[in-house]
Amino acid sequence: MEELTPYQPDNPLLNLSFDFAVAVIAFCKELRAIREFEMSHQLFKSGTSIHAQIREAQHPASRADFVNKLKTGQKEACETEGWLFMCLYAPGYPDPRTLLHRLDPIQRLLTSSIETARRNNSSK
Repeated sequence: MEELTPYQPDNPLLNLSFDFAVAVIAFCKELRAIREFEMSHQLFKSGTSIHAQIREAQHPASRADFVNKLKTGQKEACETEGWLFMCLYAPGYPDPRTLLHRLDPIQRLLTSSIETARRNNSSK
């Protein structure tokens, strides 16, 4: 039986976002342990949605759909960053710095991918 893996060797954005989503799930478990249910819920939704949007973009209906999915992932990344900064500065929350550092390359790759797709679309 072949091993199941979510990783694709030629897609660092997909792989980084998957690892980030798994880390967000673990962080949300910490939040629930200290009874921060609302923060856990919001962060879980936005933090895992980044990977979901990038994954959906792998099978777009069109180039515009591809860009739209990545832009939605970019918005979710921005929202997630906001929640993580709130955790960083609010007393009594677990330290989210590792997640913030892991989010940065994802945001950079999303921006670059969107710009490249737009540039390729306008040159046709």
